[in-house]
Amino acid sequence: MKYKTWQERFEEVLAFKKKHKTLPSKNRKSRYKTQNSLARWLTQQRKYKRIGKLSKNKINLLESIGIVWDGKKQLEDN
Repeated sequence: MKYKTWQERFEEVLAFKKKHKTLPSKNRKSRYKTQNSLARWLTQQRKYKRIGKLSKNKINLLESIGIVWDGKKQLEDN
């Protein structure tokens, strides 16, 4: 299995948001095949930011598409 680059995953999240008008969030009953995988990736990005391992450029890109850094708040909003 080929691992995807950060940019590839970001593009997938961006495409998901454009199509569904929301960022992916964890949902056991999701009707979208890739939603949970992308939601897990976003959760990892939140963790990396929290521990200082996410570059400012990546933070800016994620903020440009509307990430909420508090994942619980993201779930409430969705």
